[in-house]
Amino acid sequence: MSVEPGRLIGNRAEQNGAGFRTEQVSDITGKIARNNVGAGFVVEPATRLDLVHDNVARGNGGDGFQVIVPRDRVGTLSSNYAINNLGHGLHVVDGFGQGLLVEPTATIIGITAFGNGAGDLADDTDCRFALWVANRFGTAAQPCIHQAAARGRPLGLRPGCGLVLRASGR
Repeated sequence: MSVEPGRLIGNRAEQNGAGFRTEQVSDITGKIARNNVGAGFVVEPATRLDLVHDNVARGNGGDGFQVIVPRDRVGTLSSNYAINNLGHGLHVVDGFGQGLLVEPTATIIGITAFGNGAGDLADDTDCRFALWVANRFGTAAQPCIHQAAARGRPLGLRPGCGLVLRASGR
């Protein structure tokens, strides 16, 4: 399903080529992409990341979420779920080629990803375009992708890679 400007709330995409391919949708909330041949969600750079939340990608043949991070505006992708997809659970791809950024333009927070065939979380830009914070997952392709802190364990800072877990008393 390809969608132009507007709201897309509470829909299902099952057994299609790709589940949802967004271009300039203003609100992508509460959707389920399940058992599609390709990716569950393809989030294009024109999409406002802060309005992509509370979605589920499950059992798709490609990535659960494939995200092309916009370079020209800041946004937050949050509270999405990727479970048992054949590709990555959430995969940031570089659709623009090599480029220099002073700091990431996207924050990815509160993502839950488990059981994905190619790994749960991946970032082809080595976290140049996205800051990963407080996510729950089994595997990550890059060390700059971070877990949610366990109760009683504060998040700490490490130069050059944003937030990392650091256990209390260490």
